[in-house]
Amino acid sequence: MSHVSATLSGLTTIRANNQIDVYEKKHYLSRDDHTRCWMLFHAASRWLSLRLDSLTVVISIVATFVLVALKDTVGANVAGLALVYVNNMIGGVQWMVRQYTENRKHDDRH
Repeated sequence: MSHVSATLSGLTTIRANNQIDVYEKKHYLSRDDHTRCWMLFHAASRWLSLRLDSLTVVISIVATFVLVALKDTVGANVAGLALVYVNNMIGGVQWMVRQYTENRKHDDRH
């Protein structure tokens, strides 16, 4: 962003010295670097999201099978409540991990 503002403030000098192509090339290189980093971050975020969703499915299935296996010991109301708690906990863990990664992203900039 500083390259754009510096270029705009010195635009008359750049045009007077016929350096438009040089600064245009610098701009495109900077933009490409930024886009490359952004796409890498976005791909890593989607990868993490897919893994967390897969983990969520596994935990829900395991909890369901455990509750079905314990159907003689655990009542239906407790089993339903346990499944609701498991699903809420999983959503909270996903949110927490995503917030942590967003926080780390902002901390790494400084």
